[in-house]
Amino acid sequence: MAEAAVYREKLRHDATTYNGSDHIADAALLPVTGDAEGKASFSQAIAATPADTARDLRDPKRDQGMTQRAWNILVAGGSGAYERALAELRDDTRGAWRECLTESPDDGTYAPTADALKAWIGRHWKGWYEQPIAELQHRDSIRDQALGIAYATDDLEVPARYEVHLDRKLERTLAMLIRLRDLRQPTLSG
Repeated sequence: MAEAAVYREKLRHDATTYNGSDHIADAALLPVTGDAEGKASFSQAIAATPADTARDLRDPKRDQGMTQRAWNILVAGGSGAYERALAELRDDTRGAWRECLTESPDDGTYAPTADALKAWIGRHWKGWYEQPIAELQHRDSIRDQALGIAYATDDLEVPARYEVHLDRKLERTLAMLIRLRDLRQPTLSG
């Protein structure tokens, strides 16, 4: 019981500590994404069911598919590729692109051309799709990392010593009871 209490308290502490939960999620996803700076939600990963994860994956996957079709149009090129690719983008993605066109960037890369749109999509692909989808698909890794870290072996040393001590006392007591029982039994003469 004490071990479970220590375990839950460590998990609660890690979940509420500033940046503690971010580091746990980042550490869990590092082998998957190769990036130590993700945006995964530790608390959502702990609480999410497989149904929640499937639901949360639908939107980014659908958006990724739409953007991939636009990308394919831009790669293929041809007349009207820019307009066709723009039409394939999701409304909010198209809106973000139009916002970029109204800004005046220092490098002058934003122009209403197929090449500029392709470069813009390429620049944001990882942040829009690869990282968020990997974070959702690997929520179990985040959960495993959090539970593994919460198993605070240093904090469990004292309860473990008491447990061993009590186990030995119980064994000695049982051995004494068995000897007393054997002494009370009359010896049978044959």
